[in-house]
Amino acid sequence: IVVYVLYVIASVLGNSPLLARSSPLTSGNYGFSALLEPYGLIAYFEQSAYWVNAQRNQMEPQLSGSLLSNRLLWIAISLSMFAYTYQRFTFKLQEERSKKVELETTTSGLKIQPYQAVVPNHQFEDFHIDIWFSKLKIEYASLARAKVFWVLMILTIVFVAVHLTVEMLTGPINGAQPYYASSELVLESLLDPFIIFGKLVAVIYAVELYWNDRAVNAYAIIDATPTSNFTFFLAKLSNVLAILFSLITAGMLTAIVFQLLRGITDLNFSAYALLYYYAGVPILSVALLSLLLQCFAKHKAVGFLLAIGVFSLDIFWKALNVKHPLLVFAYSPKFYFSEMANTIYHHEAFHWYGFYWLSLGAIFGLLAVQFWRRGENLIATSWTRNSEGLLAGFVMCFVASGSYVFYQTNVFNTYINAK
Repeated sequence: IVVYVLYVIASVLGNSPLLARSSPLTSGNYGFSALLEPYGLIAYFEQSAYWVNAQRNQMEPQLSGSLLSNRLLWIAISLSMFAYTYQRFTFKLQEERSKKVELETTTSGLKIQPYQAVVPNHQFEDFHIDIWFSKLKIEYASLARAKVFWVLMILTIVFVAVHLTVEMLTGPINGAQPYYASSELVLESLLDPFIIFGKLVAVIYAVELYWNDRAVNAYAIIDATPTSNFTFFLAKLSNVLAILFSLITAGMLTAIVFQLLRGITDLNFSAYALLYYYAGVPILSVALLSLLLQCFAKHKAVGFLLAIGVFSLDIFWKALNVKHPLLVFAYSPKFYFSEMANTIYHHEAFHWYGFYWLSLGAIFGLLAVQFWRRGENLIATSWTRNSEGLLAGFVMCFVASGSYVFYQTNVFNTYINAK
């Protein structure tokens, strides 16, 4: 995640041509961008921008000047990260330092209490709620104290600040006149990066949380407790969403500070609240599928590969030239807000796509509860009438919403892909 965000920040600062809103390159504005852009495209274009067709067919770029400096810089950065990772990585589990406790050998002065029977508590619903809330607090507190969480928090703040600075301060007219950074425009600019970043964070934390009990060898005790699979599943899912919402909130606060520094005081907090919904729906779908796949993985490494496969589904579908929205997992329409019309374009389509993917996510969640690993072996719990009814209901919602979207996309309207 750190490497991904580092490349994005460097691309923004380096005015990479891979970004949709990068400024046009001219012969006089390569300079620092040619050195900082991580993919070396600007340095390449500096040599080949004015080649004619005959030169493009015969000549090759020379590894010199800005192109050589760019490659040496990023190779040095890559080798430094590799050396640091190699130095710190170990296959051994970190052993916590235990403090020695002196045991008293005498029991003099202790009053022996007769045995008293404990009245059992039959309020199982309250019991499950207490277990869920307890695991939610303990695991979230543990994750929030970890260095990884604070690194992600700092990266989120830095990325939002850099992204908004580049996007809002370089407009397309009147010599790059800055945009008026309204809350809706800021939301439109941040939504797509947050969805991509959130999906990556979701799959990684889904893996970490699922295997956390086994990493500390506490799974035998926890799995033996008289608690339903749904309680454990909901605790893991809630913590994934809590971490993501914490990062999104940090990004929102950074955006608000950016607006205030630009002298914009008419903040639209309801527009910022939409970020939880528009970014949360596709991220939740990815998290549900990632948790389901962990149930069938025998080791954490296999589960991690499966989760990364979920994140890479978009690349896989593009390689197969699959572009229909009903087949691209966790697809959501582009967010556009019109200040003139005071409306969000495609909001109704987003609701239907969200309902479609959340119905499929609910099926994934129900299967994850049924196949939740207890102990060493994967033993599916028996299907009850309630679980069968829920599965039938989710399948009906999935088919019905998918049919309606297909009708609106391909029958009532003429389907036109992005190309």
